[in-house]
Amino acid sequence: MRELSLMYIPGLLQTEGYMRAIFKADRVRRTKKVFENQVSVRLIRQQRIVDGEQPLRLVAVLDEVALGRPIGGPDVMRDQLNHVLQTAENRQVELRVIGRETGPHPGMEGSFIILSFPESEDQDLLYIAYPTGSIHVEKEPEVQEASLVFEHLREIALSREKSMERIEQVARTL
Repeated sequence: MRELSLMYIPGLLQTEGYMRAIFKADRVRRTKKVFENQVSVRLIRQQRIVDGEQPLRLVAVLDEVALGRPIGGPDVMRDQLNHVLQTAENRQVELRVIGRETGPHPGMEGSFIILSFPESEDQDLLYIAYPTGSIHVEKEPEVQEASLVFEHLREIALSREKSMERIEQVARTL
């Protein structure tokens, strides 16, 4: 899974407190039952990273803006950033931060996820969420173009080590 996230920490790396704060912000669309179900599903999905048989590989590129967005307050954010640092130690996770100093970049048009599958006959899939739903793009040229954009963003982002240092810096300011 390759994910570009601009506004918040990727779902597979979120703490429960952080995801609750995000879901709570959208009170219009979520009943209490839907809210609790979405939290449960996301927590279950996160277990894929540490699955002993078929762990999910996550490569996430995160805009630094998301690190400074005060979601859930200082304690929730501090816990969230520390959780990201801990989770990023897992060899199945690669996290890179696009620093503010980068300026405009081709990912600014919107977050997206590219899903790849272990079976060679299964094509990659582009997933784009929007306020009332999501779309799944299977057209190879479009998925390929999104892959090229993602790889470019990965290249211009800080290295893994520098990304972790940047996250630590932000966490210390909370």
